[in-house]
Amino acid sequence: MKHIQGDLLAIERGILVHQVNCIGAMGGLAGQVREKWPLLGREYRGLCAADKLRPGMVTFFRAAPELIIANLAGQLGVGRAATDYDAYEVALPAIKSMSAVTGLPIFFPHKIGCGLGGGDWDRMFLILKNHCPDATLVEFLPDLEEIEA
Repeated sequence: MKHIQGDLLAIERGILVHQVNCIGAMGGLAGQVREKWPLLGREYRGLCAADKLRPGMVTFFRAAPELIIANLAGQLGVGRAATDYDAYEVALPAIKSMSAVTGLPIFFPHKIGCGLGGGDWDRMFLILKNHCPDATLVEFLPDLEEIEA
């Protein structure tokens, strides 16, 4: 796997993967995704309200011709121990398949599922590397102008 520093949400070509829960709560990175793509947030919350999203499912949202957002349902509810590793084992092949079909590279936020979801990064990294070895991990690096402000 490759590792870069930057802003995942600034990437303009690829499949951007982030973790969501199945109850419609979008905090952390998911909240930022919802703010940037409001229609994605409405579609996601609609699935949750209809009780149609389960751990291990992935929904894809085409944000631009060469940009897909993958909502990976990696936890049922919310909380520091909510990340479901088995959900990743089920979901990642679908993301890899989408990459093969579209020719778009896959990007994961560094330590996906290990912030608000409370997952263990060493375990998660092995799962990601096993299923998506050619993917890129993006470690958030704030804009220097934001730091100085």
